[in-house]
Amino acid sequence: MLLQDRPLRTRPAAVLLAACAGLSVLAIAHHPQVHAKTPHAVLTGVAHLAAMDRFIHTVLIVFVLLMLYAFCVYARAVRGPLSLGKWALALFAIGCSSVIGAASIDGYFISAFGERYALLAANLQTAAIPIMTAAAIAIQILTKFGFFAMAGAAVAWAAELPGSSKERTAAGIAAGCAAVSEFVLVAVSGTLQPHSLAVIALLQAVWCAAFAWILWSAQE
Repeated sequence: MLLQDRPLRTRPAAVLLAACAGLSVLAIAHHPQVHAKTPHAVLTGVAHLAAMDRFIHTVLIVFVLLMLYAFCVYARAVRGPLSLGKWALALFAIGCSSVIGAASIDGYFISAFGERYALLAANLQTAAIPIMTAAAIAIQILTKFGFFAMAGAAVAWAAELPGSSKERTAAGIAAGCAAVSEFVLVAVSGTLQPHSLAVIALLQAVWCAAFAWILWSAQE
């Protein structure tokens, strides 16, 4: 592992990375769900949960942005012989953008759309369902792609750590958890439910913790 010539304060970023990744699991576990069949029930449920939905997704967006910042510090502080760091950071940033897009649609567009249409007459509410279905499909695509891209970045960063035995252990943990999360994303062919998303977020929290430990050690 090669460090930049100018010392960096990497430990605050390490703490930030581990904390945000761990708290993201908690936020996703509290993701609001609407269980309804009729258009009126769906829209009423969305409108009822709109405030909670906005809060949860705002928190998740903030966590993702802070994790991106932490990995910017990581990419600047830790360099390996394969020069994959900048490409891994670019892939991680693309994944973050995709996840933020999904969270924005889910937390803001669907909430506002549901609140508006819930006030309309029942015969007019049916027209909202195709739009909400299209938005839900977009959320699924963006979420799966985003987490897959971030896990791919983790594998690339792990390949850059052939140093000490502790670094190799951390790299193995990170690469293993990232690979498992990618397998889960591929295996879930249908809708990605909050419980399966929580499993992926938990795996991400583990590989983020491994990189956070490396980032913490980089300042020594």
